[in-house]
Formats: sequence, C-alpha cells, structure tokens
Amino acid sequence: MEKAVIDLGSLLADTAALLRHSPELKADHYIVEDYPAESVLYEGDPNQIRQICWNLARNAIQALETRAPNDPARDQVRITGRREGAVAVIEVSDTGPGFPARAREHLFEAFQSTERSGGTGLGLAIAAELVRAHGGEIKLVEGTIGATFRLTIPDRAVELDAHRSARARA
Repeated sequence: MEKAVIDLGSLLADTAALLRHSPELKADHYIVEDYPAESVLYEGDPNQIRQICWNLARNAIQALETRAPNDPARDQVRITGRREGAVAVIEVSDTGPGFPARAREHLFEAFQSTERSGGTGLGLAIAAELVRAHGGEIKLVEGTIGATFRLTIPDRAVELDAHRSARARA
C-alpha cells in the first residue's frame, strides 16, 4: 500500500467524472455528488480508494439497469464524502431495487454475485478487502431506498487501532 495524503473531494469528483464518461452510464441515470468544497484529507492509498469507489459506483449503475426503462428523476447514484473527527466517511448509494435478504448474508464474499448478469461477484469482496487494509469498515446501511454502502476509513489505522485497544482495556 502506497500511503499519501488524499483530497477526498477531488478523488470523489474524479470518480463521478469517470462514471459520466463510462459507456455503462445511460442518459437516464443521474449522478449526485455531495462533499464539502474544502479538502477532506486523510492518509491512504489513493489508487485503492479510487478502486473501492469505482467498484461501488459501477455496482450502483448495474442495479439501476435492472429497472429499465430508467427515469432520471428516480434512478440516481449518490456519491458522498465527509469527515467525522479522525475518520473519512464515504457513501455510495443508488435508488435501485436493493439486495434480497439472501444476497445480504454473503455480500462481501468473493463470487457471491447477485442475480444480475454481467458481474463476476468480486467487486464488493475487493472493496471490502481494500477498506480493511486501510483499517476501515464497509457496511450496507439498512433501511435506505435501494442500496447504500458506507465506508469509514481512519486517518491513520495504527493510531485508531491503538485507541480502540486502550479503550477496550478501560
């Protein structure tokens, strides 16, 4: 892992721009971006974080495709980023059909693709592994329209892990 200081807003804007130019994105999909104008910085591997966001955003677009014909007022992919103390929070959500209960049980396991065609079943497993490599967590947020994945990535995983250990001993 190559660590660097990352401008989270720029990284998410780049992801949204790539999506807009992707042949998978149809004119009737709408990308919503929501992150502070000022830089949200943390330490991590920018290529890996970009890969995580890309995998989640591609999955979101594929989820929208299952509801064709699409409607831009309804079919959206939202990419958000913010800081919560020493943690960067990234969310990628869609207004698609969501995941059936059976699929939720194995979301982050390799080759456990949903019933959608065209996927390998590796995108979420890779994203989860890369998030864990950064000392972070990824989860599916319950109770949202479609699917929302929330990533929490600490500024410095070692410091956060040491803090957790100290808190657990207390």
